[in-house]
Amino acid sequence: MKQTNTFIVLRDKEGNYLAGYKNNPQVLAYSADWISAINEALTIPEKYFYGEDNEQYLAMTKMFNAELIKVQAEYTLTTLDGQEPAEPVKDTEDVKDSFKKLLDILTKD
Repeated sequence: MKQTNTFIVLRDKEGNYLAGYKNNPQVLAYSADWISAINEALTIPEKYFYGEDNEQYLAMTKMFNAELIKVQAEYTLTTLDGQEPAEPVKDTEDVKDSFKKLLDILTKD
């Protein structure tokens, strides 16, 4: 099973990714943490980046002197024995359908 995810990260001039930031109390300053591993970076889901907070994200880019990077990640999901995992059950109707299918399989033998 494959899943894809698209998100935005901030990268500095040295190639590090924003991992955390906070305002310093009682001064007009902030502290930022940068890391080299993209999987540990703060992420902005693409749908939120282009939403009403877009201007705030652009301002953060200027504040951190960073660039916005769009990441399109693809994940391959398998069970530990290499098989494709079953789809997760989403609601009670899915449970009923799955149970009926299981009973049909068991009664055929």
